[in-house]
Amino acid sequence: MPRKALDLKGREFGRLTVIETIGKTKTGNYIWHCTCTCGGTKDVAAGNLNSNAIKSCGCLARERREERAAAKKEACLA
Repeated sequence: MPRKALDLKGREFGRLTVIETIGKTKTGNYIWHCTCTCGGTKDVAAGNLNSNAIKSCGCLARERREERAAAKKEACLA
């Protein structure tokens, strides 16, 4: 019996807000189209949203990388 998709529309996961379902993965997981607070978009499998494995469109990782680089640069100058 096929699984019924949980309706995640409108829910927020980290910086992502779920807009609509756009299909399924090869293993049957639903894929959701999401928008990020930065304005970007990302298509994410439901399992990755529910487990908090994906929190943004990639902007969070970029910001953290820039913060680490700035802190490292500051430490080298001190």
